Amino acid sequence: GKEAFEKAKKEGKPILLEVQSGQQTWQGLNFGSTANLLVLLTRDGQLRRIELDRDSEVRVLGRPFEPTGQRDLETALRNEFGPKFKTLRTPHYVICHNTSEAFAQETADLVEQLYRAFTGFWGARGMKLDRPQFPMVVLIFDTEAEFRSYATSTPGASTLAQVAGIYSVETNRIAMFNAAWKEAKKFGDTRWHNQSTLIHEATHQIAFNSGCHRRLD
Repeated sequence: GKEAFEKAKKEGKPILLEVQSGQQTWQGLNFGSTANLLVLLTRDGQLRRIELDRDSEVRVLGRPFEPTGQRDLETALRNEFGPKFKTLRTPHYVICHNTSEAFAQETADLVEQLYRAFTGFWGARGMKLDRPQFPMVVLIFDTEAEFRSYATSTPGASTLAQVAGIYSVETNRIAMFNAAWKEAKKFGDTRWHNQSTLIHEATHQIAFNSGCHRRLD
């Protein structure tokens, strides 16, 4: 496996790997590696940092890389977050939420509108953008406390204690909470608070999924 990995790496080809470390096994593309660290791009678009030791096994798989489809991603998100969370699909997004259906739909409409505006603006100015390889995930939590609990465990976001939303380059997900719901008195103009948070984070997400930016650069 190591010889095939090194050969494909030198040739600059996408390398589909299966990595076993301890009791866990992952599959994905080699996104970058050093002597003892491998960054794996998994089928759902996340970047997973795996520390390699002498017991780790890395195998090159002889088949193409296939991103997770929206339906399978919905199932995975519901399994990850539990039965209180519902999902909503749009052409480019999967919204996973435990807030109101109306707010989830409003969020879905806004990110699709932003996607069209972003790609239209830069496309008209000669920038060739790619279609996102993965469905983009937006997580909406019902309360600020739930959001902060999630953020503390998210790579690159654990120190951002006061933010209203995050986009993680490693998970490729947006996370936010509905400020217009149970804690509305705390946030003033809650509609503007929600929309400005979403637009800010979704712009990051689109840029990193359309080839405008490259993740981890």
